[in-house]
Amino acid sequence: MAAAAAEARAQYSAIVLGATGNVGGRMVQLLIKNPLCKKMVVMTRRKTDAFADPKVSEVVVNMDLKSAWPQDDSQRLPPFPGRYR
Repeated sequence: MAAAAAEARAQYSAIVLGATGNVGGRMVQLLIKNPLCKKMVVMTRRKTDAFADPKVSEVVVNMDLKSAWPQDDSQRLPPFPGRYR
């Protein structure tokens, strides 16, 4: 009974950034095989079907930062008042 309780506490979820790269892809493979990892969220720049396991959820993030900035300077944040040195 104590072993079951300890194992239940050791279960975890993971967030993987860069899951389509060499290192991130290998991390996803290892986490899929690990029975203690119950849920995983992978963040990618484009939709991929590389993660077919049911415990993997894919979130596609728009990395086009140019579209996130206001078009005119009147809406931009003022410079940071702190020191940069």
